[in-house]
Amino acid sequence: MKKERKRIDFKMGLAAAVVLFFVVSAFCFLILHRSAGLKPEAEIVIGDSFPMAVEIARTGEERYKGLSGLDEIKFDQGKLFIHQSKAKHPYVMRGMLFDLDFVFIDGSEVADIQEGVSKDYEGQISGEVEYDKVLELRKGTVESAGIEKGEKVDLLKAL
Repeated sequence: MKKERKRIDFKMGLAAAVVLFFVVSAFCFLILHRSAGLKPEAEIVIGDSFPMAVEIARTGEERYKGLSGLDEIKFDQGKLFIHQSKAKHPYVMRGMLFDLDFVFIDGSEVADIQEGVSKDYEGQISGEVEYDKVLELRKGTVESAGIEKGEKVDLLKAL
């Protein structure tokens, strides 16, 4: 009876330790993920706009994660999504904590723009024409920078 009790206590303690480990690990991951911010790799200039530091999403995993989970980005920062082919690639606001402006880029030209997409928007976002790149910016950046359809896009040196 005493051995059985010790075995049950050990199993309960072990189970509690495993649960605690996973809870603490998940909490640490969320804190680090949200506070990490962007890691700018290059600068992008659209038309006469000010240079914006961009983090580039090249892989499917990087594109899936996007800006989700970040508290915010600076006004002169963005995330540039590079696709391997031209299409109307759909985007969603999954896990977003702030509103966005979208700039759809075909080659080196602005093909379309969608401004002020709410972090709570549940539909898909895409441009009216096909594109191979998408730039996500903090809401209000497109207007402040004066970005318009048809403008030239320059991806500048790596930072």
